[in-house]
Amino acid sequence: MSHFFAIFILIFLILFYFYPVSLLKAFWITGDLGYSDLTDYYFPIKVFLGECLKNFSLPLWCPHILSGIPIFQEGEIGTLYPLNLIFFSILDPISAYNLTTIISFLICGISTYLFVRLIGISFLPSIFASVCFVFSGYLIVHLKHPSNLMTASLFPFLLYFAERFIKEGKLKFAIFSGIILSFQVFSGHPQIMVYTNLLLVLYFFTRFGLILLEERRKKKKRFGPLFIRLLFLPIMGIVGIGLAAIQLFPTFELLEHSGRKLGGSIHELDRFPFHPKELIRFILPYFYGDPAYATHETPWDGLFWENTGYVGILPLILSFVAISRIKKNPHILFWTIILILSLLLSFGKYSPFLFLLEMPPLSSYRFPNRFLLISDFSLVILSSFGMQIILEKIKIKLVKIILPIIISIITFVDLYKFGYHQNPSVPINLWKKIPESVQFLKEDKDIFRIYSVGTIISRNNIYFRYGWLKNSEIYAKNREVLSVNTNIEHGLSTPGIYLTLFPIRPFIFENAIGGGFILDSQSWTGFVPDNVVKLLSLLNVKYLISVFSLSGQGIELVKEIPIDWYLPSVKIYKNKNVLPRAFLVPSCKIIYDPNTIIDEIIKPEFDPRYEVILEEKPEELPKKVGWKIQNGCKIVEYKPNKVVIEVEASDDCFLFLSDSNYPGWNAYIDGRKTRIYYANCAFRAIFLNKGKHTIFFKYKPLSFYKGCLISFISLVLVICVLCFKLKLPSKL
Repeated sequence: MSHFFAIFILIFLILFYFYPVSLLKAFWITGDLGYSDLTDYYFPIKVFLGECLKNFSLPLWCPHILSGIPIFQEGEIGTLYPLNLIFFSILDPISAYNLTTIISFLICGISTYLFVRLIGISFLPSIFASVCFVFSGYLIVHLKHPSNLMTASLFPFLLYFAERFIKEGKLKFAIFSGIILSFQVFSGHPQIMVYTNLLLVLYFFTRFGLILLEERRKKKKRFGPLFIRLLFLPIMGIVGIGLAAIQLFPTFELLEHSGRKLGGSIHELDRFPFHPKELIRFILPYFYGDPAYATHETPWDGLFWENTGYVGILPLILSFVAISRIKKNPHILFWTIILILSLLLSFGKYSPFLFLLEMPPLSSYRFPNRFLLISDFSLVILSSFGMQIILEKIKIKLVKIILPIIISIITFVDLYKFGYHQNPSVPINLWKKIPESVQFLKEDKDIFRIYSVGTIISRNNIYFRYGWLKNSEIYAKNREVLSVNTNIEHGLSTPGIYLTLFPIRPFIFENAIGGGFILDSQSWTGFVPDNVVKLLSLLNVKYLISVFSLSGQGIELVKEIPIDWYLPSVKIYKNKNVLPRAFLVPSCKIIYDPNTIIDEIIKPEFDPRYEVILEEKPEELPKKVGWKIQNGCKIVEYKPNKVVIEVEASDDCFLFLSDSNYPGWNAYIDGRKTRIYYANCAFRAIFLNKGKHTIFFKYKPLSFYKGCLISFISLVLVICVLCFKLKLPSKL
């Protein structure tokens, strides 16, 4: 009954804290620097996830960003995470997003409560610990990063099952840990998965070592059964990796095509560091200002949401009470060491352990500040021990009940006061309103792409002036500019992208576009050079959207939408030079070095309508070159994982499709499989003989199906083992 009561308390506090979002009446619009990770990163891809699941398919390929990317492989969409699978398949995206986030906080509270209870803390201090961690600074300011939150919410379960395995020796607890590990993979945040599993390894070997010493002290000869406990980590790893293979295989494939590696070099540790002086935030979280009011600033450019670990004043005091008994309790000693170690690692370039951060896999992550998650958890555990120590000295039973309740209420109010305004919301109807820019673009029934220009500048203009509390509705109105990724919500496509992991080839092409605009944020004017227009045209970009007044050859203003007094109006420009998404090209040019292809494309003499650049000599070549292009190419079906094109060619030629080329795409001409060439750096081309043809492009990634097979076999084995209820020899 105590467990159910604890869950009831957590549910009540979470619903109260996140009102009115918890009642599905509002939607979070948590701010950020530049693009918002919540509204511009995660929410749009979750919308795409929901659309795919409702159509009984998986989001393997998204054609709407970067001219098409393998979004399942990117991982942060969290396709296979159970909460996402359930809620996004049955609810509208906003309700699903709200509920999965809120339930993640609940999971975090339950897992923390269970672990603290297991290590000997009584009921009320355990509830106190779970409340402190759920509403801790780290988790609250990272609400905008759902993959971070979901992964973090699961790791106390890993500690819980590890402790039960050590005590009981039941194989099922190692298997349960493996299942949790696979869920961490599916939730999509490898950094937090790595950090928390490093903690798990340290915890397991510390507990194992202490038990081993105790056995030696008692002179018991039970080392055989004891050392069998060392199977926990291998079993957990095998189960976790096996179940998660369906995600891991595709993700590792994308890593190879992204230009990124697992570790090997330090990533941007000099940017947005956590300075030791910011430890004051554990006492005064707003010592350096509040980004919600646009007042936050540090001399070293620290980010508020990456450098905040506030858990409340009373938990901090109780932690010191626990540390005063460090010699008498090995748990207190362990968590004190973890607290110090995690804080030192979070300092990044200021850390005495910088050499560790420069080693794989830690070198893969640019925010070592996120070790503050471990710091917050350590403080919460220590504070529960501190409360337990105080309660043990109190003889009056009623006081032992009332005191922890009062401390918990004061702490909750303290944490509520700290964090409630860090995640502002707007009414759902306001966010669901279709932008006027989208309504205009949807009137054009052609297949085309758009490109949003200077959206980071316009959004930062809002953030640095107003934060996000003075007028939260400004951010809803700013949706008119269609920041990259938000186009996904409306079925519009762009060569732009705002994701962590993506194929490098189309990104190089997009970078040449994005870096070519000449913008003046003082006068809100801009110029589109001819070479940028040429690249945009090649990628089927028909419209440009911007608050800047743009000029350039073939760029025509067709729509102007006033927003508010804080920014110029949103303007939509039509590109008169746009090329179709797919068209026929009579000849090819071979350039073996892909790094020079874009330079060749932007030369005035190069005409993509008459020549496509390949990186290898094709098996067949057109017999006739330079013939006049005829309108003999029509896209008859265009879906995320499938494209069907009907062609009538008057001579041999190449079909060019300005969608990203990537392993897993297959092409068929009249049912016969043919080869896809990398064309114009990053896109697709196939050779065609003259005549009428039906071209079928299908995305069937081998890496996904290999992983799927391994995950299926692993799942069957796990079910079989659990059904047999195997147990390792002897109880401890």
